[in-house]
Amino acid sequence: NVFITDNNNHPLEPNLRREMTLSKPGSRLWKFDSDAVVSKEVTIGDNVWIGRNVIILKGVNIGSGSIVGAGSVVTKDCPAYSVIAGNPAVVLKKLLTD
Repeated sequence: NVFITDNNNHPLEPNLRREMTLSKPGSRLWKFDSDAVVSKEVTIGDNVWIGRNVIILKGVNIGSGSIVGAGSVVTKDCPAYSVIAGNPAVVLKKLLTD
């Protein structure tokens, strides 16, 4: 039960959001390849543990060996071998590595 998104799923500009709301699904603004919807790659390193009900937003990189606490909203990059949690998620501690 984890939600990972690489886009906002809607335009950020109020006028375009209104246009999208008033248009039929499948129109220009409803398409993910529209220039009105910004996409950014999400990267999750090796051996990352992600708790239940976590939301990971576009453009986030989670470093290898990290743990993401349940219910967290990850809005920014997480360094490798870290425990992060919260809304927005923050680094709570660094993990020891071999």
